[in-house]
Amino acid sequence: DACRTAASVAGQVRAVTALLGLQILYGALVAGLKAGFAYNTFPLMSGQWIPEGAWQLAPAWVNLVENPATVQFVHRLLAWTLLAFGIWLWHTLRVHGLGRRANLLLAALGLQFLLGVLTILHMPQQPVLWGAIHQAGAVAAGPAGGGDQRRADLRVRGGVQRGPWDIVPPPREGE
Repeated sequence: DACRTAASVAGQVRAVTALLGLQILYGALVAGLKAGFAYNTFPLMSGQWIPEGAWQLAPAWVNLVENPATVQFVHRLLAWTLLAFGIWLWHTLRVHGLGRRANLLLAALGLQFLLGVLTILHMPQQPVLWGAIHQAGAVAAGPAGGGDQRRADLRVRGGVQRGPWDIVPPPREGE
C-alpha cells in the first residue's frame, strides 16, 4: 500500500533527521568541552574502543554532557550510527525513484564522516581550520539529511515533481 510505504519512508527520513540533529548537538559539546584535543586517533580512542575514564563522573548521566571522553565517544558512535541509517535511507530512496536525492544524502553524510576523521587526525596541528571545516560540513549536511520529507512522501505516493520545488499530488479517483 502506497500510504504505508510513504509513512515508512517518512519515518526513515525523520530518524535520520533526528540523528543528525543529535549529532550536531554532540558536535557542539565536543567543541565546547574541547574534547577533540583528548583523543586524536581513529578508529580507536588512545588504543581503546571505549576510552578510559568515560564513565567516571557521578551521577552517570552527567558524563553524557560534561565528560570530554564520553562526549567524544558518543559523537563518534553517533557518526557511525548516522552513516548506517543514511545508507539505509539511501537504499530506500533509490528504490522509490529518488536516486538523485539519495545520492546527495549519501555524499553529504559520507563527506561529513570523512571530515570528522580528518579533524580528529589533524586536531593537534590545525584545530581551528579543521574544526571550522567540520562544522561547516554539518551545516551543509543538514538539508541533505532530511530536508525533503514532503517531496519523498509525495513521490512514493505517486505524486509528480515538475521542478525542484514544484510537487503536484496525484489526481484523486474520479477527477
